[in-house]
Amino acid sequence: ASAAAANKFSHDATRSIVQACRSCRGFSPANDSRIVMKPDIPPPLHTALSELLAWSFHRTADIPKSHRFTVGQRIDNLTLDALLLVTKARWAPPHGKAAHLEDINLHLDLLRVLWRIVHDQRWISQQQLLHVSGRLEEAGRMTGGWLRQTRSRADSSGTAHRTR
Repeated sequence: ASAAAANKFSHDATRSIVQACRSCRGFSPANDSRIVMKPDIPPPLHTALSELLAWSFHRTADIPKSHRFTVGQRIDNLTLDALLLVTKARWAPPHGKAAHLEDINLHLDLLRVLWRIVHDQRWISQQQLLHVSGRLEEAGRMTGGWLRQTRSRADSSGTAHRTR
């Protein structure tokens, strides 16, 4: 629900920018580079990972004490690091975004492995594993879309910096 609200707010903010710029001569909303996301509006990936982090904190607190500070803490740290990488990618120059986004993808893959281990140890239910897997898949799709967009913009501007 909060992701939908953030997207609606982002859409409303973009619409108001477009309306404000209509008086500009030769304005075309499709190709106007002056229209960018406001810096105070987090991207949907940030919202998704924030919600996953809150959910994760509650689940890792239930891991047995003997493993809470190894597996549980690692899950919490990887999720938090992925969230911080979103912020770094958001503020990185165009040629530096791809590296941060690839790091986010790596963090998401590591989280998939660790949550599978937690499930195999029966510390979370099948339902909880399906939930976290779905959230990680959603975050992966968002990251992949952002990465493709970043690369296509770099390719179209002639400053492609591929890391693969």
